[in-house]
Order: sequence, then C-alpha cells, then structure tokens
Amino acid sequence: MSFEIKRPGDTTGDGARLSALGKRVVIALVILAVVVSILVFSRVQANRRLKELADDVLAAIDRAELVCTNALSAVGAGDQAVATLRDLAGRIAGAKQLEDKVALAQEMITYALAQAGGSQAQVDELNGARNRILLAMQEYAKQQ
Repeated sequence: MSFEIKRPGDTTGDGARLSALGKRVVIALVILAVVVSILVFSRVQANRRLKELADDVLAAIDRAELVCTNALSAVGAGDQAVATLRDLAGRIAGAKQLEDKVALAQEMITYALAQAGGSQAQVDELNGARNRILLAMQEYAKQQ
C-alpha cells in the first residue's frame, strides 16, 4: 500500500469556489459599497460648498463693516455715530447664526445710509455693500 505525503506547499490547483448565491451576494455588497461611497463623497462636497458660500457671506459682511466705517469717516460723522457703528459691529461679531449676522449687517448699512445721506458716492458704496451681502446670501440659500 502506497501513500502520499502532502507538504504544506503542495496544492492541487483547485481552490475554494463560491456558489452562485455567494457570487451574487459578493457582487451586491460591492455595488452597495460603491453607491454608499458615492453618496458620502457627494455629501462631503455639498457641505464643503455650503461652507464656502457661508464664508462668502461673512466676507461680504466684513466688507460692509469697512464700507460703513469709511462712509462715516468721509462725511465727518460724530463720535456718537461711530460708537453706534462699533456697537452694531460688536453685535454682528457676537451673533451665532448667519441669518442674524446678515440682519444686523443690513441694520448697520441702513444706519450708515442715514448718516451719509448727503454724499452720493458714499450712498452708492453702501448700496453696493448691501447688494453684495444679498447676492452672497441668495447663493447660500440656494445650496441649503
């Protein structure tokens, strides 16, 4: 009687095979993993875009604050007007929600318009600042 000694490195060439059901399950899992990864990636991209648009709104608000300060300086507004503008700027910085910041910035621009009513150049600058905020906020609202 002869017998064979099989060593660990000796293989017959036949490996384990999946059944038809096993193949379908593996294919379904691969497809599911691809779909989930695409959804996660698109969600991350959408959040990143929304963050960029929020940053654009904040930049427009910062620019509006500078325009308001320049407008009051150009028309020679008094210390009370400058103090009110600083108070509004502090309230903008303290606001948590973007919509609150926009509302306070609009209030600041309206106040500066009342102070700089005699200077058409300053009125145009302030209206431009208001329009920049509104356009940035519209783009932000579209993405939400």
